[in-house]
Amino acid sequence: ICQAADVSKTTFYYYFPAKDALIGDFYDQVNQFARENLVSILSAEDAVSQLWQICEMYIRPVAEAGDVIARELYVSNLKNDALAIAPGDILLRDAMILLLKRARQAGQIGNPAPDEVLYDSLVFLMDGISFIWTTKKGSFDLLVESRKAFDTLLVTVNQSES
Repeated sequence: ICQAADVSKTTFYYYFPAKDALIGDFYDQVNQFARENLVSILSAEDAVSQLWQICEMYIRPVAEAGDVIARELYVSNLKNDALAIAPGDILLRDAMILLLKRARQAGQIGNPAPDEVLYDSLVFLMDGISFIWTTKKGSFDLLVESRKAFDTLLVTVNQSES
């Protein structure tokens, strides 16, 4: 973290009591970003596009932070026996399930699994891709691979390009 921010450890610990304090705020910032961009999400043309925008809002900050920071997020989660990105902990969980229902009603989703199961599977899938991306030191495009998995899981009909 210090190397990425180009600061000394002394400077870092002056502003943050511990590395975990900084890492712990990462997901709160992502949730805040999601709240602030709700209008953009609602402007998307269909429920699948809206759902992808929400997923992307959780994935993009990880990709932009880089694999080194993502690794620290996973280490922090493991040390604290917490997973801030578990399906039940996603701020927009209910909105995502509602969008799955709407997409299904509009004939945009071909996967017959119940919406709540699809939601859980989607979050676990996105988490898994992110974890593999982190362990592979960012060797592939996290957003592109996440979108492929999103479309494959939902068996989206008339897949829109992001």
